Amino acid sequence: MAKTPGLVDAGKQQGLNTLDKTTVIVPTFNRAALLAETLDSILAQTLAPAEIIVADDGSTDDTPARMAAYAGKVQYIRKENSGKADTLNRLIPHIKSPLVWIVDDDDIVLPHALEKLTGLLRDNPQAGFAYGPYNRFIVDAQTGARKEFSAGHWRNVDPEDFLVTTLQDFFAHHPGLLVRKECYDRVGPFSMNYSRSEDYEMLVRLARANSSVSTRDILFLQRQHDDPRVGGLVGEDARHKRWQKEERDLLTQVREDNRPIDFLPRRFGAESILTPQLEREALIVRAAILARKKLWAFAAEDFASACAPGRPATPLNAREIAAIRQSVFSKYGFPELLQGDDAQTLFLSVRNMKAVGAQIARTYARALLWFVWRDVQSGRLADAARIAAFALQLAIPSPGTRLARRGAM
Repeated sequence: MAKTPGLVDAGKQQGLNTLDKTTVIVPTFNRAALLAETLDSILAQTLAPAEIIVADDGSTDDTPARMAAYAGKVQYIRKENSGKADTLNRLIPHIKSPLVWIVDDDDIVLPHALEKLTGLLRDNPQAGFAYGPYNRFIVDAQTGARKEFSAGHWRNVDPEDFLVTTLQDFFAHHPGLLVRKECYDRVGPFSMNYSRSEDYEMLVRLARANSSVSTRDILFLQRQHDDPRVGGLVGEDARHKRWQKEERDLLTQVREDNRPIDFLPRRFGAESILTPQLEREALIVRAAILARKKLWAFAAEDFASACAPGRPATPLNAREIAAIRQSVFSKYGFPELLQGDDAQTLFLSVRNMKAVGAQIARTYARALLWFVWRDVQSGRLADAARIAAFALQLAIPSPGTRLARRGAM
């Protein structure tokens, strides 16, 4: 691929060295109306990239015509439609720049984003990738006014906890993620098994193999809109259902890989043999994450294994408690509190798993009090009472009792 001389020269004027050069890839499909704003934001970076490649995945709109305005500034590649993962897999092996920045075709990167991420990697040579947070925005269809708001579920974490936190939820997205090309080479191509979560699956592999570094500076604006997505998905509910299914598939695969170190702080990654205490922690953290993803049967198996005879019966540590509490605060909500027999059965079964199980149940009970408070504040007093009764049942077990179903009230 030929580089764009003007952009390389601009980078040299800002003191770029060889290790600072970045190739930006913008995969696109039928986003002609939004793509120009994305490209303009990339071209406005305070640190110019070495090259910008727009990879058109067989658009049927007027993307080719609109790209004519960017001739000489952006490389435009058009191919048959085969999906985002395949598009990236075809491009990345041929990139010569040491850094790769993938930017979604409907988002806006802020002017300092590339300079900030590049500086993080320059100052932290042990890190394989750098990342940072974002805000969301909507555009008023009538006035064209843009309204920004917080992403809401961002997690500020220590690098050693990045993988575990990412397994809980995907929060570091491509436009806020700068990756060393050698890291992509090492972990292999994007998976073709995920039509919506190929970036999540790739980030898990990157985090398994590499340390990270982050900033708290907002790096990009994520556009919220209801245009059709992969698979013709329209509307938030359809997208959430697809994401949940693919996240369950991903975590099922992670569990099958049976790497306990994935669920421990990174500093334990070099341990060839884990202590009994660390084995228990890995099982509890994994069970809590599987419950968060609503994989109830797998979560029950891991909790049972963590509480089995011969496992340490010491009090839960801070990481175990935090993982258990987090498991009920899914970004997709937790309707199973009142509707899901599988969830209730899991919690009630854990309660009876001797000393450690009782601790787990009490930790869940305390976490559920937030839902009681939420429903009281919203005037849903019947729901608040039902959740409170279930929390009490977990904290002070009484044989033969069970949370009544919504329809029985």
